[in-house]
Amino acid sequence: MLTGVHLASQPLGLAFAFANAGLFATYIVIAHRVAQAGISGIDGLGIAMLIATVIGLLVLAQVPTPAELIGIALVVAGVAVHRDPA
Repeated sequence: MLTGVHLASQPLGLAFAFANAGLFATYIVIAHRVAQAGISGIDGLGIAMLIATVIGLLVLAQVPTPAELIGIALVVAGVAVHRDPA
């Protein structure tokens, strides 16, 4: 048993924690709705990547470097040329 436990927090940290929880819950709901719409596999991955990109740009203000853009382009190209085995 622990004794002398003192819980302390800072309001900004709590705000970030609750924002994170809310965004994660939103991600789960969107993923569930995409799955229920019959979109799965590589199409679902593409939608998830698009949503993550929009959130990264608008909410987090993360702008990729040129090297990261090349990596993103390679992933997009790989997804575009992928074909399910017949």
